[in-house]
Amino acid sequence: MRRIQDLSKKALYWALVISLILLISCEKPEPEPIEFSGFALGTTYSIKIAQPFPGIDRDNLLSGIVSLLTDVENSMSVFHPESEITRFNQSESTKPQAISPELFEVLSEAMEISESSSGAFDITLGGLIELWGFGKKERPTEVPSENDIQQALADTGFTNLQLDAKSRSLRKALPSLKLNLSAIAKGFAVDRVAQFLEEYEVANYLVEIGGEIRTRGVKKKQMPWRVAIEKPEISKRSLFKILEFENASMATSGDYRNFYEINGVRYSHTINPFDGRPSSNNIASVSVVHRACMTADALATALVVMGYEKGYRFAMNQRIAVLWILRTEDGLVEKSTPDFKSNFNF
Repeated sequence: MRRIQDLSKKALYWALVISLILLISCEKPEPEPIEFSGFALGTTYSIKIAQPFPGIDRDNLLSGIVSLLTDVENSMSVFHPESEITRFNQSESTKPQAISPELFEVLSEAMEISESSSGAFDITLGGLIELWGFGKKERPTEVPSENDIQQALADTGFTNLQLDAKSRSLRKALPSLKLNLSAIAKGFAVDRVAQFLEEYEVANYLVEIGGEIRTRGVKKKQMPWRVAIEKPEISKRSLFKILEFENASMATSGDYRNFYEINGVRYSHTINPFDGRPSSNNIASVSVVHRACMTADALATALVVMGYEKGYRFAMNQRIAVLWILRTEDGLVEKSTPDFKSNFNF
């Protein structure tokens, strides 16, 4: 009798095991992710859509993304000969000029961050950026003269730029003032693509343009997106830290990619609005986490200009999630705000 009971228990056990195996095998596999990549805004872009809904139209999706990126480029790129920014820069008129809603949105955010950062972020540095060879002109073989720097610096200043919401217009007080949106336009483009995906009812995505990133939802099997912060090294590419993201944006600014050297001195692309020269301090990179990628993009640049001590005080006052990588005599050192630590539990 006991033997029969034991056999019955074994039979029940194996029946449950087989049922579980059949149940797992019958589960529908997750749909294959959709990935797009290409070139826009003078850099590369990569878009990943996880767990796309059935029947999603890949061609329409890609067409919409390319159209959005083209619109941003046609409005905000100084490299586009007919862009809104190029036309504004070429004009010496100090009268108000009508601009597109998208450009007005970006300029409004830029002006707000310029105010809050006491001018550490400034989009009126177009002339200085060209002078130092980080715009359309070739990079110089000699350091610009002090006279040239001061002349270019005199034609800058965000307070010489006026926006009018009622007429949606832009006016410059100085005829030679020139704008450059390279420190905010990529972040805006990331936000616009993300908004488009959400309007398309895409729930899980990662959008990356030139290193600026925004995510929503999860990657697969309810796992969060994993986003890397690069180790700020010139000679090679390697990872410094990997973060898990669900619904956030991150932008990074540093001195280790876009730079040149003259007589052994490194000149990086981030121009200091206060002295008209490339920023020079011990910051190797700054990564800012924020809800909007446009805001993170601009803040990262402002924090590079400020330097670590001043930037840390600013970030603490503004409750910004920031990670600095600093160069010291002992090598690279990591610093972060409490808001950054609390977001990523370390």
